[in-house]
Amino acid sequence: MSATTPDTVDTTPSGTGTVAPLAPGTSFRFWQPRNLASWVFLYFLVMGAIASYHYFRPGIGVVNTAVIAAFALFALYTLPWIWLLRRVDRWSHIPGKLALAAFLWGLLTAAFFLSLPANNALLGIYSKVFSPLWAQDWGPGFTAPFNEEAAKGIGILLLIFMATAIIRNPFDGFIVGAFVGLGFEIIEDVSYAVNEAISRFGTEQVEAVFYITMLRGAVGITSHALFSALVGAGLVYLIGTPVSRPNRVIGVGLIVVAMVFHGVWDAASAIGGELGIPAIVIILGAIVIELLVLWAIYRFVSNTERTWVRDLLSLEVERGTISTEELDALSGRRSDRKRYIQTAKGHKDRQAVRHVLDAADDLVVALSNSGGVETADTAVARSELARVRAA
Repeated sequence: MSATTPDTVDTTPSGTGTVAPLAPGTSFRFWQPRNLASWVFLYFLVMGAIASYHYFRPGIGVVNTAVIAAFALFALYTLPWIWLLRRVDRWSHIPGKLALAAFLWGLLTAAFFLSLPANNALLGIYSKVFSPLWAQDWGPGFTAPFNEEAAKGIGILLLIFMATAIIRNPFDGFIVGAFVGLGFEIIEDVSYAVNEAISRFGTEQVEAVFYITMLRGAVGITSHALFSALVGAGLVYLIGTPVSRPNRVIGVGLIVVAMVFHGVWDAASAIGGELGIPAIVIILGAIVIELLVLWAIYRFVSNTERTWVRDLLSLEVERGTISTEELDALSGRRSDRKRYIQTAKGHKDRQAVRHVLDAADDLVVALSNSGGVETADTAVARSELARVRAA
């Protein structure tokens, strides 16, 4: 599969000789006629939309209120997720179209076109090879992690080939994978809400949807978005990119960790029964461990971006545009930034420091978009930083 790249790409940050993780001025296109990955992606997307329609069609006309309420509530539930993912994506700025493509793959294709038939088939095999009771207890834990993570991973892999100039380091794969998982999570939760309304014979439809929304939404951060974020970062580590060497041990490790977490979730009742522990204890323990692992892996994969920003701004320190202390705050973690701001005395001075760092962030984006080359945008960003500092 061939990847589409911009006509002119200069990814060398000024004064460093290293390669930036983002190509300048690169945008994402759904339709890339000369890219086989684009054809495959769009075909699967259409088939996923058809499969999703057929899945929900029986409920339309029977529990209309539940269907509408479920989509409306989970649409609202999606908004803070989007805000969070855009916030942690400090400098990569994954294009909105790419984030939308990832979300749609999880929402339409991965769930009902790929995962559902595969899950049903594998559960049927387990029933015959082992027993119906074993398949009921342990089947989900040994089915969903393989089929669903593979279904989401196929979409991430296709997007990597469609956006080679954008998905260039593990952190980019982390963000794109999270959007795929978010789409999958939303449509799965909607299906649970609709099925809950059907199980109540169409009575109390809004209450049924609200119950599922609260139940599933409360643990959403440790569900599919997390699993797929790990898979996305793992795939980038596994195959590498033009500016990120492959590390197959880490890549396979992240994918396996995602599958183990997924398996524990789906087999919590069976695990609890074997250990004599209530399933809720297993789930709560898994949530705590997943959050700790998520935080550790997020810090690990985001190191690439922080190193890149430090390289990108090194010449700005020599030019006197920013200070060494400001460089440490800009290229460090949010705690480093907050600590630097707190060094200023008084609320007014701290606000001034925040404005300077915000203006410096705009300079980072301008330098990234230009590949470190001087342009009108970088000149404007630099002059604006000087103006804010003087003010």
